Amino acid sequence: MVRSSTARKLGDLERETLAVLDRWERRNPPGDGLAREPVVLYAHGVPAEP
Repeated sequence: MVRSSTARKLGDLERETLAVLDRWERRNPPGDGLAREPVVLYAHGVPAEP
């Protein structure tokens, strides 16, 4: 089965987004004394007309 250009691009976007989120997850938080809380990020991509 050949994936469409849209599906390939969406897959590329997914990999790049996950790489950014992974870097943020592994970073060392600054020692500025500010309180931080966990957050949840939801994203959903589907082919659609703008």
